[in-house]
Amino acid sequence: MIELTIGMNTSRAAKMRFHVEQLLPILRATECRYYVERTVAGVPIFRCYVDAPDSLADDLRSQVQTAADEFLGSLDDEERQPAASYGDMWRDIRKIHRLGRVRVAAHGRAETAVVSYIERRGEYFRVEDMERFNHFLFEVQPLMERTMEYLDADRRKREVLFVFGLFGVTAPLFQVGGQPAGYLSFKSHVIGFFSYKHPGLPKYAAAFDQVYTRAAQQLNTLLDTAMAVTPAREPGDGQLLALLANWRDVLMRLNDALRGARDVKQDSLRRSWRAQLDYRRFRKLSRFHADAFSAQNVAVLDSYEFGAYRMCVNFAYLLLPTLGISSRKRVEAAYLLVRTLEHPANFLSDVGGSR
Repeated sequence: MIELTIGMNTSRAAKMRFHVEQLLPILRATECRYYVERTVAGVPIFRCYVDAPDSLADDLRSQVQTAADEFLGSLDDEERQPAASYGDMWRDIRKIHRLGRVRVAAHGRAETAVVSYIERRGEYFRVEDMERFNHFLFEVQPLMERTMEYLDADRRKREVLFVFGLFGVTAPLFQVGGQPAGYLSFKSHVIGFFSYKHPGLPKYAAAFDQVYTRAAQQLNTLLDTAMAVTPAREPGDGQLLALLANWRDVLMRLNDALRGARDVKQDSLRRSWRAQLDYRRFRKLSRFHADAFSAQNVAVLDSYEFGAYRMCVNFAYLLLPTLGISSRKRVEAAYLLVRTLEHPANFLSDVGGSR
């Protein structure tokens, strides 16, 4: 297995062009399985895993380095402009995932390594969970590329609708007492986002609400149609619905695979203790969190079903940076999903106050 990394701290549009026009053609030419993810290691990076003979590592690095050099040399000053905010993002990522000392990538430099397994950092209860994620990431790479092609045709109009639909087909995977409850994870994320003390947040809430007011009927129709058995046959944006049908199938199969591991104990004593600390911290965010993470709901939160669903939500979020979708668009899509399912305009009114 070959791990390929290339730092690319340019404008958002330039990164997308490098991804589609330079990196993917090189990977396809190997005629081997591969997947690509975008993340941050001091600077934005593309990290690729290629199921190819080890002997190809040097040639692959050379091809990507040549492509990167030529691409960066063709950019104008605006396209070359790096995003200064990534330094802060990297510090946050290291803190959240307890990464400690991790090597910072160099902008514009391609590196390869031969690896025997793919290590993933984050919330994985078992080694088997990491292996399932990696298996599915290889599997969905063609679907990722079709999704990127769809988004690139008109990102301004399509990004939020796609993420809204993706979250919409993820949410029904978890139910409590036969009632849909999965969307509450997205509600938790939205309220958590707006609980940060930042003067610019109220304008985001107002902007998101305006989008919902204008597009409420379209959002309801898309959500209902995307959950149909054969959504691609329904009226509307057939290409979007076909993509969502494929992503729904992927997430359902991932959920089934994660739920099937009931014979493995999910939580160590240490992890259970850490979860209790997290529950207490979450309760302080809002009245919604105080209720959702109350002692009476601990059994549900600790269940295999919720654990599997949470991993599916993580998987859906994991796809979005690689698709070039910003954090703001992710929050907006989650907000629109909650508004579509709940309708109240004031569900953010209790942010920051569980008392």
